Amino acid sequence: MKTANRDRWASIFYWVGAVSTFAAIALVLLGNTKWGAAVQHTKFPLAWKFAIVSVVAFLAREICRPEVPLRHTQDSDSRHALDHTPYEI
Repeated sequence: MKTANRDRWASIFYWVGAVSTFAAIALVLLGNTKWGAAVQHTKFPLAWKFAIVSVVAFLAREICRPEVPLRHTQDSDSRHALDHTPYEI
């Protein structure tokens, strides 16, 4: 799979996970209200379903995330950190 496609799928899974996490938290907070009690099922609550969807989405994001090789430059290499100092330590 190309890197652009993997990045796009990783982004989609991230946002699905984020939205379902907020939905699960909202349903837990609204569970004792009249509206929240109407959408909750007694044996398997809707908030749990959203939580499972968010966990699976975040795991799928980790699988689909493109692996970018770590580039070492002279600026990021700590062996050359003191090469540009204008004074002696």
